[in-house]
Amino acid sequence: MRDLASTQPDEAVTQAEAIKHPGFRLEALVDVAAALGQSNKDKTIAVLGEVERLAEAAEDPEATVNALAGASEIWAGLGDEKNASRLIEAGFDFAESVLQRYQAESSYSVIQSSVAYFFVRLAWAETRISPEHAAIRARAISDPRLRALVLLNVAKTAPFAETEKHF
Repeated sequence: MRDLASTQPDEAVTQAEAIKHPGFRLEALVDVAAALGQSNKDKTIAVLGEVERLAEAAEDPEATVNALAGASEIWAGLGDEKNASRLIEAGFDFAESVLQRYQAESSYSVIQSSVAYFFVRLAWAETRISPEHAAIRARAISDPRLRALVLLNVAKTAPFAETEKHF
């Protein structure tokens, strides 16, 4: 999709939107938006709006988190940290709601690794924007083990995020 988006953005959007599987459709739209970036900012913003709309309606939690994290990174690349942070916050709220839903059930240990991935993925995206905000948000995770895991990942990622800003 990225190659097509760089030469034929409308066709790339059309093909991405035609994908039947909601998770794959979200992934393709994020790829299109990432490929468009600053070169076609209006189209990128329109695609990001569609990504957000579909992510809110998605039934697949992993697709939702990946879409929100990916879209937040694109917003940050466009210089719009407000929208980037808004999507990360929505992702953290979503991941916390999944955590709360399963924490009291016997299946919690099964879902815990998925929720850990959700938090780490979102924290990684936010660390690239603001390591301080990523750490603050990570401290609010209700599960102490997941909180420690995410804080460790923020600490490991923060120096690289700062270095990326200079290139």
